[in-house]
Parts: sequence; structure tokens; C-alpha cells
Amino acid sequence: MLTRLKKLGYRVHFAHIQRESGDEKLMRSRWGDHYHPIAYCRKQPPLSVKITRKIAAMFDPGMAHVRNIDEWYDPGVEEELAKLHTQYKFDVVIVEYVFFSKVLECFGGDVIKVIDAHDVFTDRHKLYMENGQRPPWFSTSRRQESKGLNRADIIIAIQKSERDKISRMCKRPVITIGHSVKLSPPKYGKSTCSMLYIGSRNSINSQSINRFINEVMPGIHMRVPEARLIIAGDICDDVSGSKNYITKLGRVAELRELYDTVDIVVNPMLYGTGLKIKNVEALGYSKPLITTSAGAEGLEVGEGTAFLVANSPVEWCDMAVNLLQDDNYRFSLEKNAAEFAGKWNKQISENLSLAMEYSHLEEI
Repeated sequence: MLTRLKKLGYRVHFAHIQRESGDEKLMRSRWGDHYHPIAYCRKQPPLSVKITRKIAAMFDPGMAHVRNIDEWYDPGVEEELAKLHTQYKFDVVIVEYVFFSKVLECFGGDVIKVIDAHDVFTDRHKLYMENGQRPPWFSTSRRQESKGLNRADIIIAIQKSERDKISRMCKRPVITIGHSVKLSPPKYGKSTCSMLYIGSRNSINSQSINRFINEVMPGIHMRVPEARLIIAGDICDDVSGSKNYITKLGRVAELRELYDTVDIVVNPMLYGTGLKIKNVEALGYSKPLITTSAGAEGLEVGEGTAFLVANSPVEWCDMAVNLLQDDNYRFSLEKNAAEFAGKWNKQISENLSLAMEYSHLEEI
């Protein structure tokens, strides 16, 4: 997003509130003197909040995971942000995630204030609990999320269904801007009978890929004995068992080279929030993609043409086998994926330009 803003002619500064460390060396290399690290100190909530939460959890266990919208906010960042604003006189301030929205109150009415929402956090814990997982990260109530959202002049949602949810929670215009991707043309190579899954290490990815390995891969391998599954990313640490048709690479340095070696990409996501960036990335590399209905959220317009959706082991087997064995079918999906990704990036640039010109968004 920041790179696209630069292409639109904006001078972009990146203030990194260090709740997570990230790769500071690479960030400095990328942004130079426009990179501004700011120390972060997460304070414990007041005793009254802890007691109230504990009592509420006695009646509803899920309430143990519901936080106030500003619970992760650190007022200590405000002095550094004020110095930056004094020096650079920002026209637009974009804050990542609604749980840092209070930072927008550091800026006056002459600054366009934007929240890049990424996810909807209202009752997010329920999604995990319904699937037998301990809720990670952040969850809040509708009232608290609404409070945070209304601090902005405009909200960026990462996909349409979340835009609709956010619109019902706040009195601000909401625009959809997905995750832009690198574009690589189709290769149209001969089949190597290889499939790829890339993922970070989290509970949803772990559940999803292990179920795929146990319930889907045996059927594919039976029908196409040469078929193999390549797994990349930190998720490899959570992949159980070992099969001769599964290769675990761990982290890889160059994604383009990896994508070039495989026939299709799979993302058997069982549930989740936001936009499934690994899906958009695969389409950007012009790879035939099979995912689930949950994985396709926000990308529905491309279903059946730019990518395929499977929700049962039988559907997964049939689609994967057809793509591995039918070069022309695979080539057609590669072409469609490339076209979809190109249009996707173009729409993102147009919407991003609109978001920065807030006066045009009164009716959106």
C-alpha cells in the first residue's frame, strides 16, 4: 500500500510502533530516513477491568477474550508522533488496525484520518471457540469497535463483506482496498504433478493443512501416484507425520522461483477473517488456485474462472487431479488468474487514490 501511495505521488513516512519487532534492517533499507521506529510499552489494564472481565467470564467464558478498544494502546507514542507532525506537517495519517485508532486524536482537523482495518474484531473470539481453538490476538465488542472506527474520517476495509460489517458499525465512509500483489505472467509449462501450500504458523493454518494432508492427499496420491505437496513457511513446524509425497521447505528466500516450480496452489482454509492474502498472491503469480468458500471470501467474483472452490475431500481430489492431468485446463486457469490479478491491482490503485482524496467520498 505504501509503495502504491508513492507511485501516486505522495511522500510517505512509516512510523513503526514496535508492538512487533519486524525486520528493522530491511525496513530501514526500504524507507531510509522516512522510517521512524517508536518504542512501545503495553500496559496492563486496570484492576477494575480485570475484575469485571473475570466476573463476565463466569457467565460467558468467551468474555475472557473480549478487550476494550484501547487496551493495547500506548499513550507513550504520542510525543514522538507530535514531533514528526511538527517536522513534516502530514496531510493524511493512516493507522493500521482499529485497536490503535486512539493515535488519530493526536492530529487536528486539518489532517485526513484513515483507519486501515484489515480485520473486523467484533466477537472475533467466537470464530475460534466454535472451531475448538483458543482465541488468539485481539477481540472486542461491537460498541468498542464502533468507538474506535468513528475516530477516523474514512475507513479502509480489506474485502467487501467486512466493508459491509464496518459500515453498519460506524458513521464514516468505508472503501474496499484489498492486498495488491506482484504480477508474474503465466509459464504454461509441462506438468510436474506438484502442488504448493504456503503459510505462517498459526492455529487456523495448522488445522487446515493437517486436515488436507490426512483427508485429501491420500486420495490425490492414489489417483496420481506422482503427485506431491510442497509446503513452505513457518507452518512446516506444525505439519504432523511424514509422507514421501510431502516436502517441507520451511522459510524460503525467493517466492517467485518457488511458484515457478509448481503446477497448482492449494489453500484448504477451514475458517478465518480478513482477506486470504496467500490466495491473492498465488493469482498474482498466475498459478491455478484451489481454495475453500472461506478462503474465497472477498474474491468471489473470480470463483470458477480465476480459481476453483472445493469444500469436501471428493471435490478437492477431483479438481486437483483434473488440473494435474489436463494441461489445457491448467493453462486456461493460469491465463484467467493473471487477468484477474491485473484488474485487482488496478482497482486497488483507483480506490486508494479515492481514499486519499477524502472530499470525493461523501457518497460512498
